[in-house]
Formats: sequence, structure tokens, C-alpha cells
Amino acid sequence: MLKIAVRAHNDEIEAKTATSWDEIHEYFFSPFYDDKYVIPLQVRGKTYNERKADLREQAIEVSNLFPVLSLSWWEVSEIGEFFERNGKRYGLLREFHENGIC
Repeated sequence: MLKIAVRAHNDEIEAKTATSWDEIHEYFFSPFYDDKYVIPLQVRGKTYNERKADLREQAIEVSNLFPVLSLSWWEVSEIGEFFERNGKRYGLLREFHENGIC
């Protein structure tokens, strides 16, 4: 499963895709960065509305990171497929298409 690792220092944000937690730990190894977090590209929540809100938040976060992400075509297709599949499931597909998420 594809994940997006994000690290920040002052106003500078960097992001990288990873397929394993080992890659993420290696990326986060430096203590130089103030903030580090992972976007798991996995829908979480107990209720339908919580999962829908989680998916929407991930889509917003990923769209904000596109300028700093250097993606291969495979990664673009994986991210797009995730939001396409789940956007349909949670009634967000039209919103995602309008905003260029997928």
C-alpha cells in the first residue's frame, strides 16, 4: 500500500511516497525536521461519516502536497485509483473530479 511521508522545517515542506514503513523511517531519520507525519492512503473511522470526512481530509492534504511531490506515473495512478475507488464509495467522486484529485 502506498503512503505519503511528509516532513517540514520552518516553512519548507518535503514529501515522498513510500511503500513500506522502513522507507518512511529512513526518510524521517534526520532530527533536523520539526514536523513529520504520514498520509496512509487508507480510509479510517468507525462510522460512514467519519470515514467520509477522513477521506476528504486526505484528499485535501494530498492536493496541497502535489507541488512538492515528485511522482512517477505509477504513483500518480495509485493515488488516483485510491481516490477514485473510495470517492465513489463515499459519495465524493464528483467533488474529487471537480478539484482534480482523480
